[in-house]
Amino acid sequence: MKHLITCLALGIAFAAGAQTGLVEFPYNPDADNDDIIGISDLLELLSLFGGEFAEESLYINDANTAAVYHIEGSWHYGLCEAKCRELPSGKWRMIDYDTWADFYLEVEQMCIIGTNRAWLRECPVDPPSNSGNNLPAVFGDYDDKGRLTFMNNSYAMTCVCETHERPKVEYSYCEGNNIESCSDSKVADGWYPLSGISMVDGNNDKVQAFWRWAE
Repeated sequence: MKHLITCLALGIAFAAGAQTGLVEFPYNPDADNDDIIGISDLLELLSLFGGEFAEESLYINDANTAAVYHIEGSWHYGLCEAKCRELPSGKWRMIDYDTWADFYLEVEQMCIIGTNRAWLRECPVDPPSNSGNNLPAVFGDYDDKGRLTFMNNSYAMTCVCETHERPKVEYSYCEGNNIESCSDSKVADGWYPLSGISMVDGNNDKVQAFWRWAE
């Protein structure tokens, strides 16, 4: 029985995201966020059992820190944002300009499937004074690809969602009576000093903490 439950859980994990055709990014089996993988989490997986698995609308960057997903069809601005927020994990939002710049080739394919423009949550330029109810968008077709525009909110256009994983940080320390050489070596290797130098009680040892973005 124990082996059956294990196999079932593994099988369901591969089918996760079946309701939207989306792999949750990043995947978290703790569905109820109680820091324990328990029966309630297994029940959440069971609700997905037997569904179809598809990820052709999901794109992840090389560092596995960001992803974009295409909501098929054409959507008004507000509904696009609402559909993004409904995706698994609740951490998805409508794509902004910076993320579009990282995934512009993938967004181009999404625009070919949908309309030739995609909504943007944020835009690097201010709207023209006569824009009225117009909202930011970017062209995704071959001729005008990358051209920013402001579209009236009555239009329905391509909807692209984004999510990001919080960057990982690692820590290290230099400790002893003479930490200068150790500190110099850390800085040369890309570490950043964290706060000031601490003294260890009872002796003359010093401690310096360092941090850097984890690879």
